[in-house]
Amino acid sequence: MRHIVGYERYDTPNAVTWLNQVYAYLDIYVNLFLPMRKVVAKKRQGAYVRKTYDTARTPLQRLIDAGILDPHTNAKFQRQLQAINPLVLHRQLEELLAKGYTEPSQQKQAVH
Repeated sequence: MRHIVGYERYDTPNAVTWLNQVYAYLDIYVNLFLPMRKVVAKKRQGAYVRKTYDTARTPLQRLIDAGILDPHTNAKFQRQLQAINPLVLHRQLEELLAKGYTEPSQQKQAVH
């Protein structure tokens, strides 16, 4: 996740607040809407390693397919999935990242 927000030191209360906002959007986006492929097999062919991947699914789809969610939690995730527009969520995340975080002392003061 640090490759998304950068490697600066976020140690002020304002920086931590910004970072928590980014991670809140990112957590929902990655776990509910971003499909990922998992390596299911590796086979060495000479100097190469040939990897075999399963079908790309979101982490939520993997949990549902595994059948380890209780019905109440599953219903909660399904409601959340239906209520959130992934494009709007992605735009909000991009806007937050584009603004970035700067310390108040580093921000340009508006000329009155």
